[in-house]
Amino acid sequence: PTFTKGINYVGLYFKLNCLTEEDLFYADILSDILGRVDTSERGYEALAKDINMNLGGLSSDITAISKDGKRDEFTPLMIVRAKALHSKLPDLCRLINEV
Repeated sequence: PTFTKGINYVGLYFKLNCLTEEDLFYADILSDILGRVDTSERGYEALAKDINMNLGGLSSDITAISKDGKRDEFTPLMIVRAKALHSKLPDLCRLINEV
């Protein structure tokens, strides 16, 4: 464990190797807007306020890791990252589930 002054850093990694190259393009767009659009539960303004009040940040990105150092063989990943105080972990989980 690393001393982080009560801040919890969470990273969720989702393998995207089931997607086609075209689908990866759309996954990249999705990662850019995740947390910045309406959800099925509420509008963007209320969501943004909740994220700002309870988290120190929420972001997502598409990346790839090579297989055994081979540049032509890779696994695409979507990474969702968030940080929050320990007391706000339930809010962090709730918000990640919502987006």
